[in-house]
Amino acid sequence: MKQLHHGLLLLSLSLLLGLLIVPAYVVAPILFQELDSHQAGIIAGKIFHLANPIILILCFLIFIEWRRMQASIFLWASLCLLAFCIGMNEFMISPVLQDIKAQAGPINLLNDDDPMRSKFFLIHGCSAVLHLIASLCGLFIATRPAKDA
Repeated sequence: MKQLHHGLLLLSLSLLLGLLIVPAYVVAPILFQELDSHQAGIIAGKIFHLANPIILILCFLIFIEWRRMQASIFLWASLCLLAFCIGMNEFMISPVLQDIKAQAGPINLLNDDDPMRSKFFLIHGCSAVLHLIASLCGLFIATRPAKDA
C-alpha cells in the first residue's frame, strides 16, 4: 500500500509540473508565433482554464498525501504558495482580463496609448509573474527527494 501511495504521489507531482510548464512555456509561445495574437490568446486562455483547476485538484491530493507522510515545512509552504498563485490567476486575474477583452475587443487592435491596452498588459504581466512563481514552486516540490516528502 505504501508503494501505491508513493507511486500516486509521484504521478501527481509529475502531472502538476507538466501542467505548469507545458501550457505556459511550450504551447503559448508556439500559439503566439503561429497565430494572430487575438486567436492565440483565446486558445491559450482556454488551455489555462482547463489546466488550472486540475492543478488545484492535484495540490489538494498532494496535500492529503503529505499530511500522512508529515512533509517538511518547506514543501508545505511551496505547495501553498503554488496553489495560491494558481488560484489568484484563475479566480481573480483571469476574470479581469476577460472583462477587459469584453469591453475593449481584440487587444491587438487597440492603439498603443489606449488605457485599456495598458491595463490589460499590466494585469497580464502580473498573471505571468504569478505563474512563474507557481512554476518555480512546482520545480522545487518535484525535485525534492522522496524522503523529504
